[in-house]
Amino acid sequence: MGIGNPQARKTSARIVVALAIIDFVLLLFPPLTWILGHGAVWYFLLTGAFGVLSLAVMYRLDSSAKEK
Repeated sequence: MGIGNPQARKTSARIVVALAIIDFVLLLFPPLTWILGHGAVWYFLLTGAFGVLSLAVMYRLDSSAKEK
């Protein structure tokens, strides 16, 4: 099942949307930030790293889907 077929493109699109939703919830949902990030720098460092890594994954999935 290559990345050029329509089913693989749909799967890639779903993964990109799921990662975007997870990023928005982790990075932009204030109650979660208040509860988990209260007085801890680790929360902000980990969510920032996750956001950057997920953007890299989304870019790779999107660029590989458009190659073929």
